[in-house]
Amino acid sequence: MVELTSDFWEQYLLFRDYLRSHPETAQEHFKLKERLATKYRLDHKGYTDAKTGFVESIITKVRTERETCLRT
Repeated sequence: MVELTSDFWEQYLLFRDYLRSHPETAQEHFKLKERLATKYRLDHKGYTDAKTGFVESIITKVRTERETCLRT
């Protein structure tokens, strides 16, 4: 379960919404998941850890863009 007001939930929504509005990044994410699923077939933690950098980079990008928009 995830608390609706948690930072994790906000990050999930930011990432999801970004992928919905950027199909090229969604495709990149899909390909990454395919590669990692093959490499970490039985290692869920390894798979998750390997994917974290990609996810965090998108969340950081969205937050930076949002802050830039708020300043203008």
